[in-house]
Amino acid sequence: MTDEKVDGAKIAASILNHMPDDSRKRLLKAIGDSDPALFSKIETHIVCFEDILEISDESTQLLIKEVSHDDLVISLKKVNEKIKIIMLSNMSERKVQMVKDDLDLIKDISDAEVINAQRKIAIKLDELREKGLIRSRIRNEAWA
Repeated sequence: MTDEKVDGAKIAASILNHMPDDSRKRLLKAIGDSDPALFSKIETHIVCFEDILEISDESTQLLIKEVSHDDLVISLKKVNEKIKIIMLSNMSERKVQMVKDDLDLIKDISDAEVINAQRKIAIKLDELREKGLIRSRIRNEAWA
């Protein structure tokens, strides 16, 4: 038997990252209210779609390659303009045109569908980060 240490905060964050936003927020609030130190440890491992703003262009390009086209398009339908610009600027001209064409085709989409697509991308971002493949935009170092 080995004395392998388990990072409970990291495991909890991984579980929380897969939860619907409203449930995750409610649970994080409860943790924060009862144990601020634990909340702080967990929070460092929580990933969200807006984290795209913090990763390098190379990491953004990798993320785009790793997610489904449909999730990518849906995630950009109702999104902060800065994220949209970053995502589109890290695609080939052909891919940008495909995404824009598909965005134009989507007329009615629920917030829940957009949130779900964004969550899938955030989960993929977390997986790539765990593998050490994601770099910070600011420091160009592995995001840990």
